[in-house]
Amino acid sequence: MRRLPPALALLLALAALAAIAFAGLFLLFYFFGFA
Repeated sequence: MRRLPPALALLLALAALAAIAFAGLFLLFYFFGFA
């Protein structure tokens, strides 16, 4: 299997970081909603 192109790898990494950030914000507001 060939390596991913740099642009595709960068896009994949950015998408993963964005998903983690949105999940973190969602959990933050979720817990603050019960505080």
